[in-house]
Amino acid sequence: MKAVRIIVLLALLVLAVVGPASAIRIYLNPSDQINNVSPDGTYNEGYSMQDVARRLATKLANRGFEVQNSNGGSMSTACSAANAWPADRFISLHSNAGGGGWGTTHGTMGFYFQNASGWYNTVSRDLADRCVNKCVQKFSAWGCGYKIGTFADYPYYGWNLYVLANTNMAGTLVEGLFHDNYNDVQVLKSDAGKDAYAQAIFEALCDQFGMPYATNYVGIARTPSNGYWIVAQDGAIYSYGGAQYLGGANSFNHYPIVQVCPTSDGAGYWEVATDGGIFSYGNAPFKGSMGGQRLNAPIVGMAHTPSNQGYWMVGSDGGIFCFGDAPFKGSLGGIKLNAPIVGMCATTTGQGYWLVGSDGGIFCFGDAPFKGSLGSIKLNAPIVGIASTPSNQGYWLVAADGGVFCFGDAPFKGSMGGKQLNAPIAGIAATSTGQGYWLIGKDAGLFTFGDAPYYGHP
Repeated sequence: MKAVRIIVLLALLVLAVVGPASAIRIYLNPSDQINNVSPDGTYNEGYSMQDVARRLATKLANRGFEVQNSNGGSMSTACSAANAWPADRFISLHSNAGGGGWGTTHGTMGFYFQNASGWYNTVSRDLADRCVNKCVQKFSAWGCGYKIGTFADYPYYGWNLYVLANTNMAGTLVEGLFHDNYNDVQVLKSDAGKDAYAQAIFEALCDQFGMPYATNYVGIARTPSNGYWIVAQDGAIYSYGGAQYLGGANSFNHYPIVQVCPTSDGAGYWEVATDGGIFSYGNAPFKGSMGGQRLNAPIVGMAHTPSNQGYWMVGSDGGIFCFGDAPFKGSLGGIKLNAPIVGMCATTTGQGYWLVGSDGGIFCFGDAPFKGSLGSIKLNAPIVGIASTPSNQGYWLVAADGGVFCFGDAPFKGSMGGKQLNAPIAGIAATSTGQGYWLIGKDAGLFTFGDAPYYGHP
């Protein structure tokens, strides 16, 4: 958006992502200024800001906010929609420009409404400042963390910004970086940069409402094309790299989620909770659960059959529960274990599975081959996850400190062992080729190795 004139176009088409009935309501207004482009034509403000808004909408909805995201249309329609809802906060997302080719002006600025008498909503000013400060913090990763400032729209422009003047709730208009500054544009064009913009506004909103950014993250799973989902303990699902967001269990009460398990084609997934409750999304069929039944030990993992018509669950005592066409191939239920079971994975035939204990002990059933274990080795940190190779002839184990242990034909592509982590590792997922893997931390820190791509994280 040009610094000398601001025209904010808003949506006729509204995509609503609905959270709990009592959720805080956020109205998102990404720029629709598709004629605002970088001097080389590689960046488009409207399209890019709409991408940022979609990322932000997902983050907010996953955290329990209620969101409406507008994409084109009249300013009056958008303001009316926000007022009629009514929204609790209004966020307008833009990039800036000075005009006339590549320039040296750079950085982030934010605006809040102020009338001719000098009155303004202190909540709006606080929100604007939080958003700008968070953007500066996030964009610093690229050396673009410059704060221009937080300003009242009047008298800065000599007029009030339409969307801020005509909405009844606290709100801000953020100008994140300049699309006629070459370095800023490189950030704005990148997936990581757009995700950083979205994360900045997300964190600013969470901070203003006194909400933590996330609950405990517990797992990661991939699509056939190596996109991925990250799941939090509250059931929130975060989708990256083409992975479809199909819903999450974070909008209602349940026992803690321990894993997300996708269908073979990536068009659906199951979430499983510690009580054995199953939540199905997309083309993942519900074939039964242990929810509401007495268990000897909590559920810690699951795996599905190749047909997607069945699944197994495993308890920390090694008990196996089979549903649909998932065959029972044995269990450890009733057997004294040296350490609790922490995860499982199934062979690609659907005729076998491995269970892994926190001490690195491996237990094989059906056609799952034994390729070694850590059961007699002293570990620096407990094992928290397992993933198998496409050939079924190998597997990786990951420890809470990020150590990776390879068996059979599972190649070592690196680890976080011996490195300082902000939070323990929660799980591992292997790429479709078996030549890479992701490690996910409980704080959503994501570490990629081999051919595992990085598309972002919560």
